[in-house]
Amino acid sequence: MEQAARIEGAVFGQACGDALGYPIEFVRGIPKTAAWPEGESVPYTDDTQMALCVADALSEAGTEFGAFMDALVTKFVAWSRSDENRYAPGLTCMKGCRRLEEGVAWHLSGSRFSKGCGANMRVAPVGLVFASDDERLEAYAFGQAFATHAHPTAPAAAVATAHAVRLLLEGVPPADLRARLLEAAEKHIDRSRYWRDFLRSRIPAEEIEREYVERGWDEVGRAISKAGGDHDAPHLTLGEGWTAESALALATHFLIRADGNYKRCVTDAAEGSGDSDSVAAIAGAFAGVHRGIEAVPGKWAQTVANGERLKEAAAALAKTRRALA
Repeated sequence: MEQAARIEGAVFGQACGDALGYPIEFVRGIPKTAAWPEGESVPYTDDTQMALCVADALSEAGTEFGAFMDALVTKFVAWSRSDENRYAPGLTCMKGCRRLEEGVAWHLSGSRFSKGCGANMRVAPVGLVFASDDERLEAYAFGQAFATHAHPTAPAAAVATAHAVRLLLEGVPPADLRARLLEAAEKHIDRSRYWRDFLRSRIPAEEIEREYVERGWDEVGRAISKAGGDHDAPHLTLGEGWTAESALALATHFLIRADGNYKRCVTDAAEGSGDSDSVAAIAGAFAGVHRGIEAVPGKWAQTVANGERLKEAAAALAKTRRALA
């Protein structure tokens, strides 16, 4: 399968998973029932809107990290003030955007107390663009997370989520994803030097290794290790998806259990207890990049909001990936 089809699958896969989960996000407990909404323009939420901000910043900035973060700050602020932003965005994302708008630098704007899934619900475009450059993938995934979510676990989960997208794009089967992510987590210390430059201005040096290298990745690794098992109630074992590491673990779990089947994966993700749209958005990006755009149900892809916008973003990401290869 051509990578362009996988990239388009990831973009539409996330948007459709997001749109499927949104109407039942705040339904408490289970079972929930996820059904594709009727209408010619089915809306997605801030999960996909912010992912498109990341995609646009990547397409504009290319390999220059500083230019990427400058573009991303501008896009995050513009999104936060736009009419699009009306689908119950996360409080931490909004607080970070307000601080960015006030002129606070991105490495100082995020909350150290939030490890919400806003850090990784939007990171899939980073995994789609960077093929063999782990250092750049991790820096970009870290930066886009840290601007709003500065808890040690949030950027670690964002980096791991970007790795998952990259691995699936390169053809790693769902059954092998958990092991490959755990392998990446074990190697994080050697690849975390870039974190220190961003952290020194706000965090005592002795905390960086202990918190942002050891603690953050330990929580992510423990969450991933539980994915894919025989869980009768995954939300009780893996969490409800409100935190970054639990959203990643749940998305990975549903992908493995569905053996990559897109519709089953996102439906199971949306119907779980908790953050239905975010978990289904991440799971949708995973299943979409694994199986390509043809795996997304035709009616969904045709009626999800802003289809042309999604196609343009996918094409631009594919072009950026080719340029960086």
